[in-house]
Amino acid sequence: MQAYKYVAKRQINGKPIEAVIYANTAEEALEKINELGYIPESLEKFDMPDRRVYARVNIQSPVWFNRFKPGHESEFDIQGLTINISAGGILFETDRSFTVGTTIDLSLELPQTQEDIQCLARVVRCDPDDVGKSYNIAVSFLDLPHPERNRLSEFLNKAGQ
Repeated sequence: MQAYKYVAKRQINGKPIEAVIYANTAEEALEKINELGYIPESLEKFDMPDRRVYARVNIQSPVWFNRFKPGHESEFDIQGLTINISAGGILFETDRSFTVGTTIDLSLELPQTQEDIQCLARVVRCDPDDVGKSYNIAVSFLDLPHPERNRLSEFLNKAGQ
């Protein structure tokens, strides 16, 4: 997994203070540094150890979603296409951008299965493509019931073989 490390400095009471900021993108690291009032000094790209709990399987499948609105019935009117899926979340491509932390209603179509998987998910990453016309959105499942997670795991085990 690629990550960025920014080293920045700032003077507090005449003493130099150094800060190290880690982020998924260089832009995110720079934004954090600017919020804190530090002056960026160096940027380093490095490989972070993969801390995923669930194995990911590369599958392209339709996903429908919308921003979660408490008290409203779900309307899945935004479409995306999965890049990979795990029992803990998915990465998909869509033409919409979402802020990290946004909760969405999600309906995932699994090939060769009878029922879609529906749940709430939280956006954990949103990366634009080079042109800014599409976004890779990573979400983690929030309320995936145990039977649904088992059904998804079984599907992924078969697909990963």
